[in-house]
Amino acid sequence: MIHALLEPENRKISAPGIFQAKQAVIAQCGGEMWQQNHCIITRIGTTVTLCGEPEDLSELEEFLQFLGGRIEGEASFLLEIFPQAHLRPVMEAPLMPSFPVLPEGISVVIPDRLSPVYELLCQCDPDFAASTQLEPWLVDFSYRCRHHFSKCFLLLDRGQITGVFCLLFRACGQALGGAFAVLPSFRKLGYGSLLLNYGAAFCTRQKEQLFLIAKNQQIAEYYQKRGWLQKGLAADWNFQEAL
Repeated sequence: MIHALLEPENRKISAPGIFQAKQAVIAQCGGEMWQQNHCIITRIGTTVTLCGEPEDLSELEEFLQFLGGRIEGEASFLLEIFPQAHLRPVMEAPLMPSFPVLPEGISVVIPDRLSPVYELLCQCDPDFAASTQLEPWLVDFSYRCRHHFSKCFLLLDRGQITGVFCLLFRACGQALGGAFAVLPSFRKLGYGSLLLNYGAAFCTRQKEQLFLIAKNQQIAEYYQKRGWLQKGLAADWNFQEAL
């Protein structure tokens, strides 16, 4: 699977596997072009997120093809394949110079163990529970947290875990947010906004630009009401590797 940000002229490029994709990220982190809001963001397995400015695409294509990747299509081609309902809004967080003031009894912590995070996500998202097994998820996410590619924030209400917001991948001054959930019994208390603001403040202090892919336009409006801006569209496409 490839996960491509649909910007004008962006190409859809498949990479042969996770190790080559990680190599691409490591190599590009040291490149000059990635110091100005350009990035490659990868996920585990063969899912690769590609983001780039149109003028840099020839360089990007040449580099990934050197690693064994191939061009699968252009944005216009992808838009023909995907119905509009399958396209998801890409949201950008506002700059947050300071952490939000937390009410009495409320705290935000970085967890020592990730299994409670998995349990919370399963309680809040039936699709996540049905499609994600604990052990592979732990292996993937714990690896990224140990190597500072990911970060997880838990919101506690008097010691009880009630919400979570994660930075799924961080590289090149960019961060991709996700795994955002609040227990149903604690919703409409402002905890979601607290978590989003906390994550945005963390990224602002780290000089990272925070993005998030919303599931649909209705959810995108939730972020817009909290100061997030829609920056583009995203789509998924499964493909059979032939390398």
